[in-house]
Amino acid sequence: MAGPTASVSDTLLLGQWALSAGENADANRLRFQELRTFPLNEYCRPAACLHAAIPRGHSRSAPRGSAADPLWQRIASHTGPEELDITADLDRFAERVDAAPESAWLDEHMQGGLRHLLVATSLPFLLPMGLHHVEAWNEVYSSGERGPARAWLGERLRRAVDLEHWAAFQKSFQDVARWATEVADGKRGPAPASVTFLSGDVHFSYVSEVEGENGSRILQAVCSPIRNPLPRFMRYFAAALALGPAVPFGAWMARSAHVPDPPFRWNGIKGPWFDNNLATLEDTEDGLVISWVTGVVEHRDHLHPSLETVEVAVIEPREG
Repeated sequence: MAGPTASVSDTLLLGQWALSAGENADANRLRFQELRTFPLNEYCRPAACLHAAIPRGHSRSAPRGSAADPLWQRIASHTGPEELDITADLDRFAERVDAAPESAWLDEHMQGGLRHLLVATSLPFLLPMGLHHVEAWNEVYSSGERGPARAWLGERLRRAVDLEHWAAFQKSFQDVARWATEVADGKRGPAPASVTFLSGDVHFSYVSEVEGENGSRILQAVCSPIRNPLPRFMRYFAAALALGPAVPFGAWMARSAHVPDPPFRWNGIKGPWFDNNLATLEDTEDGLVISWVTGVVEHRDHLHPSLETVEVAVIEPREG
């Protein structure tokens, strides 16, 4: 990872994301409070979620409630130069948690009093708005509320183009949107500088932000894919849904199915792009710095690839 060297206790690798406390890691550590997977309602497939907090103070203590956790102990005690692979541990952990759903956990942990609140979910919470509206419309049709013929059509469309993100589970989406807004408005403790959702899975990368002038910035940052780029025609489809003209049409579709409006609007501020890439998120004095890099092979030397920056986003806190 480019940039300052950080120990494993200062950096967490999460899928295609690397989270770092930055240059002042010794004085200002990331505090990873919990790592859990859970289904958000009985209709939604389990989503892997990380709750991470960058505290306001200078804390070197173990994560709250995690000091005795074997997985945390393994992460915190790792000192070798090689990367620590905990894939199998997380898979077993996910199976245990999925067997005992705890959807109230995220509600409990969406709290302020931090510099930044990070919520990592495998599927983006905020899709491009045009696609969000289409998925919300499809949920109604696939559910059978409009009759078996439309349910048949909606379900086949859902499977054909993977319309199965947060927008397709409106109860869960509305709940989490409300919690995020309450954090941003300072109703769950002092408002952090940002509430940032970190995701992948959709095969294109972007950054979106909720419209607003006060409180925390609410953002969605996506890094995807690692090595499975979209076919070219799907790139055009995804780009079209990320652009303005697709939003009113998608909104019309959602309203025709009587889908409640989202509690806020959001817009893309970076992207989309379709490179194979990895992302790093670094906490700095200027705010969160998010960088996307891709591998480049020169002179057919596949054993010694280099990294090339795809995009950089600096998320500065709001003034006042």
